[in-house]
Amino acid sequence: MSEALRRSEGSFTPTASDEAPLRLAVTTLPAVPCPIDRIRLLAPPGVVDAMSATAMGAFFRLAAFAWNNTPPNTIPNDPPLLAKIARAENPAEWRDAWAILKLVFVPDPADPQRLVNPTAQLSYARKAAKAAIDKSPRVSTRGPLLAAPPAADPAKPFKPLIEEWASNMRVLGKRPQTIASFTRVVSSTVNALGWKCPEDIMGLQLEDHLVKKVESGQWCGATLNREIACFRSFFRFLRKRQLINADPVENIVKAATENGPGARAGTIEEGRKLLAHIASRMNAERRGPQNGNRLLQTLALFQAGMRSGEPEKLQWGRHIVLDDEVPHFNWTSDIQKNRHAAIVAMHPELERALRRHREEMRAFAQHTPAVIVYNRRRGNAGEPKRRLINPDSPGSFVFPWASSAAQFRKDSDRAGIPKLDARGRSFSPHSARKYFQNGLRAAGVHGKLIDYLMRHHVDACSRYDDPTLTEQRAAIVLLPTLLPMSTTEATT
Repeated sequence: MSEALRRSEGSFTPTASDEAPLRLAVTTLPAVPCPIDRIRLLAPPGVVDAMSATAMGAFFRLAAFAWNNTPPNTIPNDPPLLAKIARAENPAEWRDAWAILKLVFVPDPADPQRLVNPTAQLSYARKAAKAAIDKSPRVSTRGPLLAAPPAADPAKPFKPLIEEWASNMRVLGKRPQTIASFTRVVSSTVNALGWKCPEDIMGLQLEDHLVKKVESGQWCGATLNREIACFRSFFRFLRKRQLINADPVENIVKAATENGPGARAGTIEEGRKLLAHIASRMNAERRGPQNGNRLLQTLALFQAGMRSGEPEKLQWGRHIVLDDEVPHFNWTSDIQKNRHAAIVAMHPELERALRRHREEMRAFAQHTPAVIVYNRRRGNAGEPKRRLINPDSPGSFVFPWASSAAQFRKDSDRAGIPKLDARGRSFSPHSARKYFQNGLRAAGVHGKLIDYLMRHHVDACSRYDDPTLTEQRAAIVLLPTLLPMSTTEATT
């Protein structure tokens, strides 16, 4: 094997020292075109840009080998043999390179023992067709050309296609949050329109759906533009797979302005009224920890300025530190919107509530060590998740049951809080975050310290701000308590 790997390029004839004879013998290989724009013709768009230097070298050699193979643009479905051809001496580097190259060389429908490069086949077929139309006398020296690969099945269900699209975005280096958001948007809209496969796509139906959402006031300009961006990315993917002929949203114009009325800042009275209502429902329904989760999550929105989706990500021991001299949150980069870690002090009222909640979850875990939950954005749709209960177990979540924005609005309506103010701004979970900032500002806290407590990532100067936990605690205690007296006494 080692001698085979050290051979000069173009010499793949078996030698006596080989562990097993190679099934293919190629004595001469044509030169691979070096300009990067030509190389991009041999791989799906974007894949070449994602290749490392090792993967690019392997791609050059495999592309040259496939160029001269029979049928052309094919390679054997044998990774050890391909490693020899690619002259990959480091197994770890070859695994990384092959993970990307599998997006270029896919199984041949005609022969499972062979891999084919559809992009190169299509590129060569188009070039041959153009030469035939121009009646060019030039003769190709790259071997016989195959016809364009058969079109993909337009009746293929959307679910595996969306999964392939997500994998493609991962290869292109998209952020996990972006991939999750794009796939969620497309999946929900596809289900709402009743589409099962690409052949069901109707551009007018999608356009009518988007217009109705905007005209009904459910979406602002930012939401519309996000939907259009998601579908443009998905439809580009389908066009590259030859599943659709045109982009149905190509002619849809994005909203000129993305700013809607937004959410208003909550007030002390509204926060207390909302929490009192949830506490009363908790006592009336007697559903145990589920309602306790709801009450505590809502308190965290107001007293820690959390975003609506952040409480469900918190884990005991990793993000919640109660036994320190100054109890605090340890916001790790993987759950932060701006991807910057931060340590933020905790409000005393929230600290007491979390301590009581921790004891309740320890007792509850004695007979229920884990619960099965579903995606809160899709009801009971999607894959169920198993979430540990016991706070002493690694990886256990502070809030096994996630409260949704829809539940927040329902509780707000039942508590008698106006949905809109005189300026048309709504009362939403983000109103609690705005309450946190406005309360600190009204208490005279410095703006840079407020930005730190809000976990904003602003200018370069703010990177050097490093307030101590004691300083943070002194600012946060200026916010008043919000829980009803009975609940406060119980958590003390």
